Amino acid sequence: MEVFRTDDEMLKRRAAWAVDPYFPVGLHGQPDPEAALLKMLRFADFTVAAEAGEPVGLAVMYANDLRTRAAYITLFGVKDEYGRRGVGQMLLDACAELALSRGMDRIRLEVTDSNERAVRFYTKHGFVRTGACGEDSSYMEKTL
Repeated sequence: MEVFRTDDEMLKRRAAWAVDPYFPVGLHGQPDPEAALLKMLRFADFTVAAEAGEPVGLAVMYANDLRTRAAYITLFGVKDEYGRRGVGQMLLDACAELALSRGMDRIRLEVTDSNERAVRFYTKHGFVRTGACGEDSSYMEKTL
């Protein structure tokens, strides 16, 4: 298993669609999935977890808000069959390292409240809820 940042647009696209089914609301839940992906391709960093060259996990993070110094994970997922193998932890560690290198002091994300598995995962890795985001979602944040 390897975890790495990539600038390869085709790999970014493959990884995004490979993990999209594992999000309650991912690209497939956007009014215009291609426009959402194009924004990420242009402004976000893609960290991919791959085994034998195939994407099995992905973290997409914006780490460019120097005013708030908060990085924001906009997509994060691991294929079910790779769960409980440390892939998520490796992706979070890579995000933290990148965020720190960009001068960020915390990482934020939105989680669907009914996605108990995700809430437990983020809580286990130091994230705390900081408030409601939507009807069934909350912001979570981790200080670096």
